[in-house]
Amino acid sequence: MFIAQISKGRTVREFIIDVLLIPTLVTAVWMSTFGLTAPVVQRVFWALAEGFLTIALLYVGAADALSALQAGSIATALPFTFILLMICFSLYRGLKSELKMSSY
Repeated sequence: MFIAQISKGRTVREFIIDVLLIPTLVTAVWMSTFGLTAPVVQRVFWALAEGFLTIALLYVGAADALSALQAGSIATALPFTFILLMICFSLYRGLKSELKMSSY
């Protein structure tokens, strides 16, 4: 609970601004300024990998390619959904615990 210790006494609004919004804005500015520093070999590799994947999906067939892409997306995202649900439940429990502690 390191974040809880350093943010003691702050409102939820201050916490969200300090922990979520400011780092997001700094990252966006940083990546838009210095984001093109990836090596050329790495950019070429990913461009070719995406291109070959697209060619393979189109070769299989348009309808089959779309359904394969949808199935792959769902199969990849489904485990992460459970992780997000656990995070939501933990956040709820933490906020409920903080509410009890602050009412004393």
